[in-house]
Amino acid sequence: MTNLIEPSTASPVPSLSEPDFSKVRLEESGEPLAELTDSPWLKVIPAYYSLGFQHALKRTFVRIGVAAKLEAAAKMLPTGMKFLLWDGLRTLPLQSEIANRLVHSLKSSCLTVGEIENLCARFVSPLPATISDFQKCPPAHATGGAVDISLCDMSGLPLDLGTEFDDFSDRACPDWHERNRYSGGDGPLHLRRLLRQVLISVGAVQYHAEWWHFEFGTVRAAACKGAKVAHYGPVVPADGIATQ
Repeated sequence: MTNLIEPSTASPVPSLSEPDFSKVRLEESGEPLAELTDSPWLKVIPAYYSLGFQHALKRTFVRIGVAAKLEAAAKMLPTGMKFLLWDGLRTLPLQSEIANRLVHSLKSSCLTVGEIENLCARFVSPLPATISDFQKCPPAHATGGAVDISLCDMSGLPLDLGTEFDDFSDRACPDWHERNRYSGGDGPLHLRRLLRQVLISVGAVQYHAEWWHFEFGTVRAAACKGAKVAHYGPVVPADGIATQ
């Protein structure tokens, strides 16, 4: 029987950083996709489709191995909790649409052009410059190996992990509550710890800027683990990449 992990006993979230991708080689495994739907351990709410994004998928897909690992991780959640999945596989037109909406929302801010570019690169993977780049190091959501995921109660009501989905601020950093514990409160602190611990225990890696973003089998996942080979390459068309 899988051991349940209580939020108050989960390990602290460490300070994370972006790894060096340059030494990772991509060897596509050919593993198929699986559709994720509502189940006793999972609530699926396709965030971008719900928000009216033109290029968003109504259905949610991940690699079949990722689906199995998420189900295994869910068995470690305390009674009364399950996963809330916001996003999985993402097309490049949607990737562009997310970035364009973010840029548009920031145009009225006091940020400089350079600061806006840095913020966008931090929260939305830019489209690769060439088809070759796309094949070697695709955006994680284009591989079926990345998920945007949180926690909810058994009725599907989201739990409070400190921010809404796609909060483009420092509060989205996984360890924000570790660094600002008393202003953030213990509830989100413990839930972020729990989310990370159950997913890391089944082989995920967490993106350093977003508490909700985890990856399996991608170039980033391999780099974070010090592996030389990644096995999840692009499984969507290279739409929007203009050059070879």
